[in-house]
Amino acid sequence: MVMPAWAQSGADATSDPIGWLQRNLGGAACVVYDVGPSAQRLEHVTENTEVQFEGCRMTLQQAAVRGAHSEVRTYHVPLAALDAGAVTSFAGFVLPEGWTSAGDVPTHTIQLAVPGGQRLIESSVETFDGTAPRQSRTHAVDMLVRHQENADQIVRALRRAIEQCRTP
Repeated sequence: MVMPAWAQSGADATSDPIGWLQRNLGGAACVVYDVGPSAQRLEHVTENTEVQFEGCRMTLQQAAVRGAHSEVRTYHVPLAALDAGAVTSFAGFVLPEGWTSAGDVPTHTIQLAVPGGQRLIESSVETFDGTAPRQSRTHAVDMLVRHQENADQIVRALRRAIEQCRTP
């Protein structure tokens, strides 16, 4: 039986949310599956998310390999600028219309969003194809996870971390 990441740690996601996220997010947000326009044209996908904190500045790094393409996406998230209610989770993950997936697919998508659509999250994408990393700003970041329990615990921890960062 596979145990969700939160069940493998004695730490509480609400009393020490930053510590809990550092210990558990990577394992919960590591997904490996196949996706494509048809069952005959599937590409293998591996995605892993890691997190680090410098005070209330959260850095998420998502390494992704899809077929022959690989990239690392880095997001710098000012937690105090977020609203705890803007951290949401929904079942499944978004695929292009008509596409299919197979394997140990993500069961939930977690989204961190800046209120009002303000582009306060710094983003960079490195593709390892000889081009310079792309820098931009965004208003939202998505993380794919397996197991509803993982999604619930991650959302709870992120909301609590935001509340702690917003408290003077």
